[in-house]
Amino acid sequence: MNGNTLFFNISHSGDWVVGTFSSFEIGIDIEEVKHLNIDIAENFFSAYEYRTLLSLENTKQLDYFYDIWTLKECYLKLLGTGLSAPLNSFYFNFDEKNIALINNDIDKKLYFKQYPFSKYKISVCSENNYFPEKIIEISIQDITF
Repeated sequence: MNGNTLFFNISHSGDWVVGTFSSFEIGIDIEEVKHLNIDIAENFFSAYEYRTLLSLENTKQLDYFYDIWTLKECYLKLLGTGLSAPLNSFYFNFDEKNIALINNDIDKKLYFKQYPFSKYKISVCSENNYFPEKIIEISIQDITF
C-alpha cells in the first residue's frame, strides 16, 4: 500500500452524518435507535445472532439489534459490496473486549469498534486496529467552504 492512499466512508441517520478517514480500507455506519419490531432480524441476522437476540432481556434486545445492524453495515461498506451479500451469511460474536466477525468467505483480518452516541449507534470496521477512543463532534458552522 502506498502511503498517499486515503480511504474514507460516510453514513447518516436522523440528524447526524458521520465520517471516517484512514490509510486503510474503512467502513462506518450510524443508526438512530428507534423502537421497531425486532422480528425483522430473523430475515437479516444469522441463526446465531437471532437466537442471541431472543435470549436477551427485552430491555437489551433493541441495543443488541442496532449493534449487530451497524456492524453488518460498516463491514459491507468496507467491502464495497453494499447489500449484495446476504446479511445472514456472516455473523458477529462479542466477548468482553473484542468483536469477532465469523465469515468463511473472507481471508483478511478486520477490526471493529463501536461508539455510543446519544440515541445512536456507531460502528466502524477497518483493516487496521487503530481507532480513536472517542469521536470528535463538529457542527456545520465549523466547516468552511
